[in-house]
Amino acid sequence: MGEEIPRADLEKRVIQLEELYSHQQHLVQQLDEELVKLRSVIEKLEYRHVVQEDRLKWLIDNRLTLDDIPNEKPPHY
Repeated sequence: MGEEIPRADLEKRVIQLEELYSHQQHLVQQLDEELVKLRSVIEKLEYRHVVQEDRLKWLIDNRLTLDDIPNEKPPHY
């Protein structure tokens, strides 16, 4: 068959793979934490959007026309 790889080389390669795996685990954990933070930000923004949308709808529904505004001097005159 093929050449046999020396045991020391195999052990070195296993150690390298374990280190790489450990770094990948750490990176995935960091990314997960950031994802949770971003989801929270998105939820807050979605809520603010709904509130602003409701306010805008209310303002549109309750807007005054020029005919509705009395043509009087303000009370402080």
